[in-house]
Amino acid sequence: MDYGSEVEQRFLTPSRVGGVRRGYSGAWAQVRPKIVPFIVWIRFQVQVLDGTIRAARFNVYGCPYTVAGGDWAAEWVEGRPR
Repeated sequence: MDYGSEVEQRFLTPSRVGGVRRGYSGAWAQVRPKIVPFIVWIRFQVQVLDGTIRAARFNVYGCPYTVAGGDWAAEWVEGRPR
């Protein structure tokens, strides 16, 4: 299957995937589509300081598009207001 260059790059080298370090706070969300015939999930955790999201991390199980989407979303929320 041919993936776009950004999807491939984010899948091969996601910058915000992994465990959240101690001291992180905030919310986490898990997404599980109900229609998909296989299990796909993403969990996000963020660090919020002074009303701003300072860091976001995610764990994921899914196809390259799911990994790339999680990486993009974690990058996108950093620096935004809570």
